[in-house]
Amino acid sequence: MDQTNYSVVVDEQVVVKWLTPPVPLPHPAPEIFAHLVEAGFNDTAPPYAALTGPVDGRDCLLALVTGYLPEARDGWEWCVDEAEAGTTTFAADLGRLTADLHLALALA
Repeated sequence: MDQTNYSVVVDEQVVVKWLTPPVPLPHPAPEIFAHLVEAGFNDTAPPYAALTGPVDGRDCLLALVTGYLPEARDGWEWCVDEAEAGTTTFAADLGRLTADLHLALALA
């Protein structure tokens, strides 16, 4: 698995996703999270906070904090497992989720 960020589950309540390296502000993630909440999109872990701070004299996004979903699966592994099992319903589910996400992002 190739991930550039480091995620920590805290008390099976929240996930703190540390950005490695920190990303200079402004960064779109906090605004996108807020927009999705406002649009009523609930098909991701609930966003709780964006941690920011100075790094080398620049304000940076350090981490994102979201709710922990114990029943959630890695999306790639889910798709591979479904494809290997010869099922196709996951593709329709993924398509609906993607469409709902795009619709929420498109709402002004």
